Amino acid sequence: MKRSILWGGLALLLLVLLASAVVTAVRLLASQENPAANIVEEQITDEGAALTFANRVIPAAELPEREADAWGIFLRRQDNAIIIGTGPYHENIDMNDPERPIVVDHEGPEIEIVISRDTLIYRDDTITARITGPVPQVIQQMDSLEEVGDLTGISAWGSRRGDRLVADVLVYSVER
Repeated sequence: MKRSILWGGLALLLLVLLASAVVTAVRLLASQENPAANIVEEQITDEGAALTFANRVIPAAELPEREADAWGIFLRRQDNAIIIGTGPYHENIDMNDPERPIVVDHEGPEIEIVISRDTLIYRDDTITARITGPVPQVIQQMDSLEEVGDLTGISAWGSRRGDRLVADVLVYSVER
């Protein structure tokens, strides 16, 4: 009798462990299959000391459910197009002279993003500074790109035409 209770208890324990392992595996796979989930990492360096804050931004419902076709930092504007620098970028600030401009370097190629009258334009108002954990993305539809300038992050979804991306949706994030 004691052995059957023992075996029954072990079988139940094994079943619970197996079920929890399956649930954990499904959650991990689901989080990896969401390419639109952005990880935002902010690093502040002051004379060798670095603080890093990382969080996951949950994309707004208005945006396509796939990774952006192009993303990077604003470099310049040409007529109805903007040029972005892709890849990791670095902002260099001279803390001893706050009047000097911030210099931005990027490691990837430049991409031309064409804006048409049909392009949906959003400003990203999400606040992620010094927050850890998931943060819902907050966006606001805009009529123009007037605010876009130096230190503006750009994400765009659209169709490639040669070396250009004709944007259907564009999101910009102004450095605050």
